[in-house]
Amino acid sequence: MRRAALGAIAVTAACGTPVPQLRLGLAGTASQICPSTDCMAVQMLCDAVMSIRMVDPSEPSKTYFSQCVRVQPDRKSDMCSLRSVDLDQSPVPVRNLDVQIAVYSLSQVAFDPRTNDPICPDAIAFSTATGYPVEQPSAPALGGHTYYHPGDDTVDITLGCTNLPAINAACVSETPRSVAATVVDFDTRLPVTVGPLGIADHLWVSVGEPHMLDGGYVLNPRDAFPLRLDNEQVARWSAPLSPAFSKYVCVDVVEDEAEATPTLRCLPTPAGQLPELPGMRLSRGTLQNVLKSLSLSEFPDEGITIGMVVDTLARGVSDYVVTPSAGTVTYLSATQGPGGTKTDASGIFVSRDAPFGTKFAASGLNQTVPGVGGLVAGKVTIVIVPFVGASAL
Repeated sequence: MRRAALGAIAVTAACGTPVPQLRLGLAGTASQICPSTDCMAVQMLCDAVMSIRMVDPSEPSKTYFSQCVRVQPDRKSDMCSLRSVDLDQSPVPVRNLDVQIAVYSLSQVAFDPRTNDPICPDAIAFSTATGYPVEQPSAPALGGHTYYHPGDDTVDITLGCTNLPAINAACVSETPRSVAATVVDFDTRLPVTVGPLGIADHLWVSVGEPHMLDGGYVLNPRDAFPLRLDNEQVARWSAPLSPAFSKYVCVDVVEDEAEATPTLRCLPTPAGQLPELPGMRLSRGTLQNVLKSLSLSEFPDEGITIGMVVDTLARGVSDYVVTPSAGTVTYLSATQGPGGTKTDASGIFVSRDAPFGTKFAASGLNQTVPGVGGLVAGKVTIVIVPFVGASAL
């Protein structure tokens, strides 16, 4: 199995100032040893905050470079996520510098109430013996420092695992619980394919709850909790999390391809333990066909809701009238485009004005179960309205 170093963080300096590339590693010996030096083998389930500082070695209070950035877990939810940080393009003086890296849990830092940006501690105490943070209540979860000398192309910094459990404790319950989700394909209503040639390994799956911002609803990546694909045989994602959701819980699915549009599938927050949550993948081709039917040349910034009325076998059904609790719907026909007063055989309907939290009910020959959807900026909200008694979809 390929082992992965933590990776490199590049800094581009202005005015030709020689600034090094920072290469991070995990401690494998002595004190503050990490579970592995392979970043892929060390879990990072929750968001973290990285502090990067370059200070005067003889006068640490004199700071020449400082950046505090929130880091989200990658698709694999491991410590390789730390290499995703992009450093500010700020020049530093050509002189010896003490380069300090610290990684904090969200609970260890303050946040600007206006911007919600993290505010890192001003100073970090490092052990002169190990180079790792001094073990004390204010110590970061990981950290390390070393020295840069003018002319160095790279600076290697080994991070000690000072209090590694603190990062995952920020979003993992003390009581063993988990959040799990499955993903099906909108076109087939079957689980997405798995294995080397499948789609599952190319999906980023997370859970979260949209919130209101500037009159609309958003679900930013920083507000979602990433899930990991359990194995290569089943299209199921999970993580040992216990996030709190107020009214709704949504599965966010985005495919690892250019210009991919995330999809949301939401349901009211149930009491007690969350059930296995349903997510849905919508292919780019299908989305483009929907947009073309609506005479839209590009995806609307405010988002769109795409729904389907399905029978007990998850097939689209015709002759159903969809009634949203707010906003309007348009029916799509496979042959005639938008229009009509009820669904055709595809069962598909869309809404461009229903706000998030709208309930979509359908009336026809059989009784149906309403679905929840509505606009979330930059996303396709998928609504499935099944017959009563239909299997979970």
